[in-house]
Amino acid sequence: MANFNFTIEFTNSSEALIERARKEIIQTGGIFNGTTANGSFEIPTVLGRVKGSYNIQNQVIEMNITRKPFGVGCSRIERELREQLGQ
Repeated sequence: MANFNFTIEFTNSSEALIERARKEIIQTGGIFNGTTANGSFEIPTVLGRVKGSYNIQNQVIEMNITRKPFGVGCSRIERELREQLGQ
């Protein structure tokens, strides 16, 4: 299953949010391409890569997960990203 969406509200600047996300994703061997408005990412897991894109507007980041490993649930991905990006 792929293509699920959710939103996360944040309080810091979008610049700080994106820089932190870029740093963490790259440090774990992932790929991050984006700006403070939109972009895409790939995050490695032991079961395979999670791929997605994002759009930011008015202190809300809209996440669109386009690919995930079979053994990783949508709720787990959403929970992990909320913990990392939410404020």
